[in-house]
Amino acid sequence: MFDNTNHYELRTEIQDEKTIYIAVFKNGNGQEVETEISPKVAKTLFVTFVKTERNLRRSDERHLNYTELTEDELQQRVFDVPKSLEEEIYTKFRNEQLHKAIEKLPETQRRRLVLYYFKNYTLEQIANLENSSFQTVARTINKAITNLKNLFE
Repeated sequence: MFDNTNHYELRTEIQDEKTIYIAVFKNGNGQEVETEISPKVAKTLFVTFVKTERNLRRSDERHLNYTELTEDELQQRVFDVPKSLEEEIYTKFRNEQLHKAIEKLPETQRRRLVLYYFKNYTLEQIANLENSSFQTVARTINKAITNLKNLFE
């Protein structure tokens, strides 16, 4: 599995009734190199591989709607003027306020909101992580958003 997100392949072999973990990667000359690795390193690489692939898939899913932009919207994005210093400072100030408001949320709302918006977890993944239902997670995040709006009013 060589692609632009994972530059290695993990393989297992059985030798003398023992599982051997092998990492295959390309060296600086583009040649494939195979090396035996410990089960702990294999697990770390596998977890990293899965997380990278999952995050890439999530990113693609979240950005699909950008392919549906109209010509006028695309033109507007091209000609967007950079923010002034005052606008940049105001944006940073609002971001600080947002982070402080998030800290005031109840633990469950805060955790799920952060997982969804900052860590790019899907609602289903959060539900699976917390042994909860998809609907419960969605309601909790919507409630957190409502609470944040109330804090800013």
